[in-house]
Amino acid sequence: MHLNREVIMVECNNIIFSQNDNLILDSLSFKINKGEKVVLLGVNGSGKSTLLKLLNGLLFAQSGDYKFDNNPINKSFLKEKKNFTFFRKECSLLFQNIDAMLFCESVKKELLFTLELLGISKDEDFLNHIVDTLGIKEKLESFPFILSGGEKQKVALACVLLVNPSLLLLDEPTSSLDNQTSKNLVDYIRTLKCTSVISTHSLALAEELGSRAIVLKEGRIIYDGKTTGFTQNHDLLHKAGFLHVHDSSKLGMWHSH
Repeated sequence: MHLNREVIMVECNNIIFSQNDNLILDSLSFKINKGEKVVLLGVNGSGKSTLLKLLNGLLFAQSGDYKFDNNPINKSFLKEKKNFTFFRKECSLLFQNIDAMLFCESVKKELLFTLELLGISKDEDFLNHIVDTLGIKEKLESFPFILSGGEKQKVALACVLLVNPSLLLLDEPTSSLDNQTSKNLVDYIRTLKCTSVISTHSLALAEELGSRAIVLKEGRIIYDGKTTGFTQNHDLLHKAGFLHVHDSSKLGMWHSH
C-alpha cells in the first residue's frame, strides 16, 4: 500500500529575530509542503521582507530554527561550500530593493552571472522563454542601471527564475510592473511546480499568487489558511490593517475602506 504523504520543504519553529533592539519576527512557527504556493501578506513593517531574507539564508534568527528540505539553515551549515552551493541552487530570492541585485555591464550578462557562479548549465530555450515572458528581449544589450524601475524589476525577476529553484521567494514582484507583464508573470508562476512564497501588497493578486496565505502583523502570524478565507473576511482584513473603519455616527453608520 502506497501512502501519498506530503513532503515538508520549509519548517520554521519558534523563530525570533530582532535588529537594533527592535523585535521584527516574534515566535513564528509554520511548515510549507513541497509544491505549495504561499502568498505572504501584511502591511508595511509587518516583517514580510525580513522573513523572506531569513528563508533565503541571508539573515539568521536569534532563537528558533529553520529547516529547508530537512537541512538546518544556519551559519555553520552554509559555511561549507557544498552546502552553500546546494542551497543557492535550490532557493532563490527576488529582493524588494532591485538595485541591490544588478551590477553587470549588460542585461544579458546579468542573466548569465548567477548561472555561471553556481555552475548551472545555460538552457537557451528556457532563457528565451523567460525573456519573452517578461518582455525584455530588446534590452539584452542595455546597461541595467539606465533602465526604468519596471525594466530593472523584470531583469531581476528573470535572473531569479533562470536558476529554476525548488523554493522561489519573491518580495513584491509586481510592484513596478505594468498590468500586462504582471498578468504574464502570474500566469507563469501558476505553471511552476516549485514551492513559492510571494509577498504582495495587492489583495487583488493574492488569490492568484497562492492558495494559502500567511498574514503577518507586527512580526506575528495572525492568519495561516486559505487565501480566500482571508481576502474575503472583513474582520480579518481590518485586524491585519488592510481596512480602516471610521465612525460616521452623525450619519448613523460605520464605513470602511
